[in-house]
Amino acid sequence: MTGHLLTAVSIRPEQPLPAASFLATPLISDAVAKIEALFGDGISGKSPSQPDLPALWKRLDEADQSGDYTAVADRDWRDAPWCFWRIEGSALPLVKRPAFTRRYGQWIEGRHRKGDYRRLVHAWLLYFNRESPPRSAAALITKACANWPEWLWTKRHRSFDVFDVDNGPANLAGQVLDETKPVREVLRDHGLGEWL
Repeated sequence: MTGHLLTAVSIRPEQPLPAASFLATPLISDAVAKIEALFGDGISGKSPSQPDLPALWKRLDEADQSGDYTAVADRDWRDAPWCFWRIEGSALPLVKRPAFTRRYGQWIEGRHRKGDYRRLVHAWLLYFNRESPPRSAAALITKACANWPEWLWTKRHRSFDVFDVDNGPANLAGQVLDETKPVREVLRDHGLGEWL
């Protein structure tokens, strides 16, 4: 423990200090921003764990083919974005199936959890295909951005239309070209960590 930290811990103030005074300290506010970027709504350098994708895709495909989604567990819905763009034989990707995307939309909107939307964002960024843009997924994400104005992904979308399937990639490329910072740093600022 450093000397100044030890001193700060050992001296008890007469009156408790307001939290705002700590956040105003540059060192602490910088640390808060970095922690938020890494563990909040940003993407760390480590790729997220994924389930057995072929098995998950098969369960989701069978539910969609039969029209009976009762056997789809919350865990399967939660991990579904990792399979949205998966191609199995000649089957249409899940993200292109209206009934499936409607059911997934009802599930994710009903839970209203940032973690579920973050997983969708990560999959969207990882598997984005300009020739076959995922408009239904983008619509769900932008709706979530409207509900959470302080979410980092909302701020990124507001600044560069990240989830606009037509303009987002060009806006990001323009930002990378215009910046003087290293490309990796610019991408990280926009939520595109090392694994992406």
